[in-house]
Amino acid sequence: MARLREAVPTDLNAITALCFRSKAHWGYDDAFMQACRDDLRLSETDLEEHLVRVIEDEGTLVAVGMLTIRDGEAEADKLFIDPIAMGRGLGRMLMYWMIEEARAEGAKQIRIASDPQAAPFYERCGATIVGRTPSGSIPGRFLPLLALPI
Repeated sequence: MARLREAVPTDLNAITALCFRSKAHWGYDDAFMQACRDDLRLSETDLEEHLVRVIEDEGTLVAVGMLTIRDGEAEADKLFIDPIAMGRGLGRMLMYWMIEEARAEGAKQIRIASDPQAAPFYERCGATIVGRTPSGSIPGRFLPLLALPI
């Protein structure tokens, strides 16, 4: 059974590998994936400065979410599902966790800079596209910016 838990430093390699598998699932080429390498890697600093949760199923990490809340503003920094586990409701499980955490800290919405392939998922969760934002890893590329009221 899938279990949501706090990420720990010993998870970092597995989390990074999961993020790469999830991103590559959308058909991006090797050059694109290499350009995204730093954005897809989590560090111990990320675990200290952000809220990071993983979903584990039978001892295997199958999903990760990272949320930042500062001064009443919430941002979903990462939400990746292993392709072998897509379609099982794990993304929604992470979104519910993010909503509860953000709400508890007084945030009124969660902002999401989404991969274009993932934007429909966030829209199904109730988010709306409010603009676009530059990619942190691909110059000249823009990502959908969504807001999810909570």
